[in-house]
Amino acid sequence: EIKYIKFLDTRIINDIVKLHKEKYEPLKHLAQELVKDLKLMEKQARKGDLPYELQKKEKEIIYNIIKKMEELDLKIKKYLRLGVVGYCPPTKFDEGKALELIKRAYNRVKNDFPEYRIIVVSGLTNIGVLKIAYEEAKRRDWKTAGVACKKAYSYKDNWFPVDEEPIIIGENWGDESQAFINSIDALVRIGSGPQSLKEAEQVRRMGKPTYEYELAKIG
Repeated sequence: EIKYIKFLDTRIINDIVKLHKEKYEPLKHLAQELVKDLKLMEKQARKGDLPYELQKKEKEIIYNIIKKMEELDLKIKKYLRLGVVGYCPPTKFDEGKALELIKRAYNRVKNDFPEYRIIVVSGLTNIGVLKIAYEEAKRRDWKTAGVACKKAYSYKDNWFPVDEEPIIIGENWGDESQAFINSIDALVRIGSGPQSLKEAEQVRRMGKPTYEYELAKIG
């Protein structure tokens, strides 16, 4: 007896239904039609062996599912890792202006990469520009990640709760810089701290997009 489950992987179906619920418009109609067709086939299969034409149609549907899931890997599951660097204490700056610049930068990034999901990568600690960048990322429902050196453990009680496992490299501030740069696809710089300027220059030399904004120090 040919059963419905023989040809269909229910996990794939669940993925498609999830895509539909998450309102990825390019796949929305496809998801609806596939689910309708598959439910019809399940009903037919329960009556006994599937006629040849139904078997053929079923296999065509599976092929389309696989094809669309491959497209999904290229489209929906495409991530851009956006590094953010900027002032940290004891440097003082206008936090309202910094937030304005972060929003401006994020809007530009999203306009430049509309089909990408954004992961904001910064220095892990919940202070300064890093905190502002992380908080704005969460308001936009973007994922977050952190790269820091071991000295960040001194601030562990004040780490931002990033979504990914933190990456800790090196003993001193700056030791993590190369790993951070290698891990990102684009960079936002807010302000003109020495390490921020150095990292932005290196990212530019690598041919990665940078979004750079000057911000005056206070005091």
